[in-house]
Amino acid sequence: MFFSSFTQPQQMMDAWKTAVESSMSRMEGVSEQVATMQEGAHTRARASVDEAAKLMKDSLAYQQQVGAEWRKAWFDSMKKSMSLFNGSFGA
Repeated sequence: MFFSSFTQPQQMMDAWKTAVESSMSRMEGVSEQVATMQEGAHTRARASVDEAAKLMKDSLAYQQQVGAEWRKAWFDSMKKSMSLFNGSFGA
């Protein structure tokens, strides 16, 4: 038999079982830590995506505002130019 050369085969099996259980316990702990780290990373990634979306929306709103102000300034300057042009011929 396999255990015939060991004087205390039951002690060898107990030591092996203890080592395996200890190793599994440590691996479960590592797995829990990895899960916690991944959850934190996903939370930060979601926050980054939300912030990027907010920034993009704000940029689009600003672009629209600047465009409207530029068109108003252009139209006002054209009206002034036309009033100067019309005024010079009307005198």
